[in-house]
Amino acid sequence: MTAPAVTALVVLPGLDGTARLLAGFADAARVAGFARVATVAYPTDRTLGYRDLTALARDALPRDEAFVLLGESFSGPIAIALAAEPPPNLRGLVLSTTFAKAPVPAPAPLAALARIAPVRRLPTAALSFALLGRWATPALRRELRDALDTVAPAVLRARAEAAMRVDARASGGRRDRPLRRRARLA
Repeated sequence: MTAPAVTALVVLPGLDGTARLLAGFADAARVAGFARVATVAYPTDRTLGYRDLTALARDALPRDEAFVLLGESFSGPIAIALAAEPPPNLRGLVLSTTFAKAPVPAPAPLAALARIAPVRRLPTAALSFALLGRWATPALRRELRDALDTVAPAVLRARAEAAMRVDARASGGRRDRPLRRRARLA
């Protein structure tokens, strides 16, 4: 008996929590052979921590079809937690430009400063450098600003603080499938 073909890709988004920055990627994934690409969107008006966002993402996973889970950026720890206690139809985990432990570990007082960060006044260039890196283009910068503008400032601040404190390495969970690590591309 062979395993069913993987037909779906479920994408967990970055800090904005929307699918706005992922439309081009979703189109490319369909061309690459995924029959369905779904992005889990997070609330833009409620502050939820990693635990609550993980529960929300788990509820949004397909129940009756095999899928690959992709955790992008901010959602890496969520994807890791979901894969630690995988649903039976999860066929693979992809972690893209993400982290298991805070990428910029900050002492508690510094992480707490995220609560008062003026997110609407941060220059797009600084946000672009932090969130898009060297792959930023003028079009991506505009898309980033547009996506962030749809999210309440308190939500962005809470997510930034959570990212500065997270450590999903202990999520290990059960592993009945091999885990492969691919080196970061230059």
